[in-house]
Amino acid sequence: MFIDRPRLQIQPASVVNWRRAGTPGDPLAVSLDTVKTFVNRPIEDTFWDAEYERFIRAATAEIERVARIDLTAKTWTGTLHQFWDRIALTKRPFVSVDAVKYVAASTGEILDVASAVYHALPVEQLTGMLFLGDGQDWPDAARRMDAVRITVRSGFAVTDAKVRVDGKVKC
Repeated sequence: MFIDRPRLQIQPASVVNWRRAGTPGDPLAVSLDTVKTFVNRPIEDTFWDAEYERFIRAATAEIERVARIDLTAKTWTGTLHQFWDRIALTKRPFVSVDAVKYVAASTGEILDVASAVYHALPVEQLTGMLFLGDGQDWPDAARRMDAVRITVRSGFAVTDAKVRVDGKVKC
């Protein structure tokens, strides 16, 4: 006999609208010295550095677009129209949730959600998941498309946080 269990509401990843936060001046995914060595140029020769940097940035952007993964450290803000019990954080590799904010239904103010209300964990394929804590309730958010705002850090080249790779924490 099958018992139909109540299901949690899971936010589809396609509904989270991600946009890049911060400045676009990212560090390079590959150093100029590595590229110069690869193309057999002297390290001291700086004539082509700007061109090599554009090549590195173009190649990095294309790899990130096709693989849907961040090679360098990035900060993203995702917006949702409401809170869910679980929210998929599809920016890979997931590092951390910096903030969860919402637009208050009663006042229209943008307020922070206390970190005791939720927890974020890495899940399969280097993504993350934001979970509602046990015995907790999400605050009442306004009825608008950007009522919930989640700030997430992702990327392989992260220096100030621990990154989980293959079940082990790497510093």
